[in-house]
Amino acid sequence: MIHTRWFRVLVCLLVLFSLQGLCTCRTDGPSASEGAYPAASLRWRATQNAGERRLSRYDFLLKKYAARAGMDWRLLAAIVYQESKFDAQALSPMGAKGLMQLRDVAALHFDRPEAQLFDPEENLDLGTMLLDELFEKFRREGVAEEDIVRFALASYNVGGGALARRRAEADSLGLDPNSWSAVATIFDRDDQSTTPAYIAAVEQTYARYCQRY
Repeated sequence: MIHTRWFRVLVCLLVLFSLQGLCTCRTDGPSASEGAYPAASLRWRATQNAGERRLSRYDFLLKKYAARAGMDWRLLAAIVYQESKFDAQALSPMGAKGLMQLRDVAALHFDRPEAQLFDPEENLDLGTMLLDELFEKFRREGVAEEDIVRFALASYNVGGGALARRRAEADSLGLDPNSWSAVATIFDRDDQSTTPAYIAAVEQTYARYCQRY
């Protein structure tokens, strides 16, 4: 009986100490130097902040596939905004589909069903794989790191063949075909070209997202 009584007292003390630990709270706010909140609280607060400042309903997917392509998710968001305004069911007169306005040839390139291009995750998956291929292509060709995204966007917008012709023309004029400012002048000579404006719009949207998110 004595042993049982002491055992019960010990259990009560342990429960009491546990409750005290759970009920301990701060009234003076977190301290940056001492790490006032445990990791779980930090994760919760980060989730809440992300929810309060959500850029789109596809933020989780944007972050997931941008990370795989080694790019800032806000840049990917800026591209999606420019392409479809975050409309997963968008269909262009030229047949481009979904968030990143991919054509059926993109699905064929990656051996995926064309019907899946309207699926947000499938569309972002294929779109970022395509961008990643373009990044690597222009990196191998010697394009400066600060211009790789611009060349990739140009190819994404107007097509690889059209971009290659502009680069060849720049080269024939003694301009650097690996410099976007040089190639952009060739685009600017064509009154029908919207590619430089497209790239500028993506960059402006990206800068705005960086400020807000």
